[in-house]
Amino acid sequence: MSKVFILGAGFSKAVSNRMPTLWELSQSAIKWYEFPFQSPSYLGLSNDVEQLLTYLYQDMPWKTPEESYLDKAAFLMVSRQISTYISECEEQAFNEERPAWLQNFVLHLHQTESTVATLNYDTVLERATGEHPELNHIFTSNLYRMPIAPLGQRTAAVFAGETRPTYRLLKLHGSVNWYFSGDENVEGQQVYEDWLPEFIGRGQKEEESQKNIQSHLEYEGLNKMDLRPLIIPPVADKSAFYKTRTVRLTWSEFRKSLKESSELYCIGYSLPKTDLTMRLFLRAAVEGNPKRVYIVNSATGDSARELKRSYQEVFAGCSIDEQYFGRQDAVKHMTDNLSQA
Repeated sequence: MSKVFILGAGFSKAVSNRMPTLWELSQSAIKWYEFPFQSPSYLGLSNDVEQLLTYLYQDMPWKTPEESYLDKAAFLMVSRQISTYISECEEQAFNEERPAWLQNFVLHLHQTESTVATLNYDTVLERATGEHPELNHIFTSNLYRMPIAPLGQRTAAVFAGETRPTYRLLKLHGSVNWYFSGDENVEGQQVYEDWLPEFIGRGQKEEESQKNIQSHLEYEGLNKMDLRPLIIPPVADKSAFYKTRTVRLTWSEFRKSLKESSELYCIGYSLPKTDLTMRLFLRAAVEGNPKRVYIVNSATGDSARELKRSYQEVFAGCSIDEQYFGRQDAVKHMTDNLSQA
């Protein structure tokens, strides 16, 4: 039976406690609001990053033109800080030992050529793949399978990639290693991926590998100087951020994968009520196409009851499997069962 995996913030949190949840992101974000033009209206929203970014981005009818431009500038600054903060957390996570189940999970995805859709901006799964000893022939281009160009292509020759069978990774909300011009009026703008440290120089002789690493470090800043990270920030209305064709293509491919699958594993994903796009998308995708839906989540008590109601509402008509629900070792337990199957 074909499987599709959806990864939420809880997945990265299960890999390392260094990785932030949305609530933790909000708490850490308070220090970012010290702008020269800070408005008192920001302060009441500083503990809710989703509401804050929504307020900054949307052209509210009561804002003067000057206020709208200043708020948009603040929005861009905070969005970039979110990307930087997540990257810093990720570096801390990969400087520590990761759980053993992570490599087993990555290997299972590879061997079954599964589809993975993630709502996270981080590159935890890619980097875990990059450091797996049995997958040193796999590159991020094999995972993404999207018209995303290597960032180094802007100042160097293009190295042709080779198609290799493995799992597919669909990053629905963008990624901290994806870059674009950020022009809201250009739908077909090129998206670039920055090399991750685990993938630089793979499969090459030591001398050639070191040369590529040095070249990457030398031109990294130049290649990014007029670009910004392609991440779709946690705002209530994300429609404006779905204009980029590569992002729309990602969602279209996810829809195809869901239609062809029989099992859906939702790992650490809380199905927030504020993410109407995802909730409506999933409802439409399973309408008349019922699946077995696994809730892989450590939530307990009131949080678990609310989460279960959300899943029953969104996945009406599907079979909800709770064998990995409410356990602290939910992801490990799932991975162990998948590896033994």
